[in-house]
Amino acid sequence: MSHPQDDTLAVLPAFITLLRSPSPTTLPNPTLLGAITHFFSSLNPAHLKDFILELISSRSLWDTPSISAAKIRDAIRLSVSTVVSRIAEEKKSVYFSHYRTAAKARSWLEHVLKSVSSSSDSTLKPLHILVGVLEGLDDVQTVDWGHSRVKLEEEVILRLAGCIDKHLDDNLVLLCTAIPHLDVKRAGVMDILDLSTVLEKHFYTLVRHPQGDNSDGLDNLAFISRALARSFIIVESGGPSSRDHLWDTLSRFCSVIGDIGRQLEKEESEQTANTQIREHHQSVFSSFLLPASAIIGILVARVTSSSYGDSPAVDIAIELLLALASFASLPDFTKGSFENYHRVLYGSLDIIAGKGGVKATENLFALLSQEDPLSDTRAAFVLMLGDELVHQLGRGSIDLLLPLAEEHAYKYQHRPSFEAAHAFFLSLLRSSSTTFGTSSSQTDFFDVLLPNYLTILIKQINVGNISDDQFKDAYPLVTSYAALRGPSSVSLCRMYLPRLSPSLASRQVTIRLAPYVPTSDLPAYLDNISIAIQETPKGSEDRLILMEEAFKMVSQDLRDEHRRLGMEWWLQWEEKLGDKKEGKVGFWKARL
Repeated sequence: MSHPQDDTLAVLPAFITLLRSPSPTTLPNPTLLGAITHFFSSLNPAHLKDFILELISSRSLWDTPSISAAKIRDAIRLSVSTVVSRIAEEKKSVYFSHYRTAAKARSWLEHVLKSVSSSSDSTLKPLHILVGVLEGLDDVQTVDWGHSRVKLEEEVILRLAGCIDKHLDDNLVLLCTAIPHLDVKRAGVMDILDLSTVLEKHFYTLVRHPQGDNSDGLDNLAFISRALARSFIIVESGGPSSRDHLWDTLSRFCSVIGDIGRQLEKEESEQTANTQIREHHQSVFSSFLLPASAIIGILVARVTSSSYGDSPAVDIAIELLLALASFASLPDFTKGSFENYHRVLYGSLDIIAGKGGVKATENLFALLSQEDPLSDTRAAFVLMLGDELVHQLGRGSIDLLLPLAEEHAYKYQHRPSFEAAHAFFLSLLRSSSTTFGTSSSQTDFFDVLLPNYLTILIKQINVGNISDDQFKDAYPLVTSYAALRGPSSVSLCRMYLPRLSPSLASRQVTIRLAPYVPTSDLPAYLDNISIAIQETPKGSEDRLILMEEAFKMVSQDLRDEHRRLGMEWWLQWEEKLGDKKEGKVGFWKARL
């Protein structure tokens, strides 16, 4: 039986002849690229060097129009994981197999680097080989490449710096491919400020003038955005002058993206049937989020490190939110469909809330309100921000958000803004209820807000714009905040209940309010509950649901000082409420 290495060596001469041919190859691309991966990962050191040199010098390979340099890099990239798998299989039965696999993989990498370095070719071909290998290293998580990787990165950086100094635009694709895989400190030896500026400009060009469906290289937004994100991180790791320059870069980036987002939103509203515009809008947003996520990492490092002192991190966080707002019209904008969206959103909010306070929040909402009138989608986003920053809201923010919430609390046709408005009202009530006894202005605000929102809530429930489940969650929640204010506020919540259309949900809510009723009113309130249950047909599913709701209220929800009163009420009314034929009375007694 022949050895796999013998089989590989047997077909190698024919492939070398193919590589040496002066004419473009006619071999199918998948076959040709698969062969490159196979030989690169299978040959022993004695033959691998010759193969690499033949690969670099080949005219038929690099001159074939249908084979791009990116495809050749991908074939080499795949060889790294393949060679590690092959070595691991060879070493699986020996002692310390993991260590020996890693050691041999590092030895293979060093041999590849020496082989490429021995080439006298002055074109970009050796660099393409090295970048392909570098990409492959990050596909393998089981090997510590150690100093071998350091030497590879240094060689890539040295060659990149040389070719970029001569023809940056022509070699930008290699930079974009390599830079996400380079160590931040090592990559800092390049003129990263200028490189970042070039990447940024190219990103804006692609955003404003999409190049069609080309998925490779410089026409791919995701490809450029990944490199741009890495360049921001590299600049941040540099010296003081680089870091100072970075703030202007980040501010400009957020501002330009916001302008682009607003322009795309305008185009989309004017051409609602144009799916191409919508798809480009989504592509731009996704590509923005990757650098934006890198920016969040930079900002968090700044605000958590005392060595940096004061910084405009809060201002950049505000600009990130303004940029996000410009894409609010996208479908599923807030549903997590876009990778990194929540990291950018909540990272920005945390920085503003933690370091900016009321002043930063006032600035944020003043800037957000400059679009007049706000679209429904933008209003939903603004109200969501108000909900998240409710503890940092000042008078100016409240004056903007409260009328906006009141307007959209009735706009059931647009569910995102409708639900955001009701969530904002609930957050306002919760926030103001926590300050009772410490802030008279907040108490006065609560006293005005409570009846206002109860009116809105009752109207929307009665016309069916709020589901039974939403109602059963919201109304007891509002009443719990009212209980912190005092009995009169709870009484107000109870007074609004008769305005509800009679239903199972309204009776359930009546039961759920019992824990907040003052002691003096509780006996009569419980009696009214029992009457309401008796009005429900005996033996019906609704009656059983209400019985279970009432039992839960007595056994779990009532305050300790009311528990005895509740149990006495239950024992008094259980035979009238229950149905002996169904055996429920014994069940309730056993549970008590």
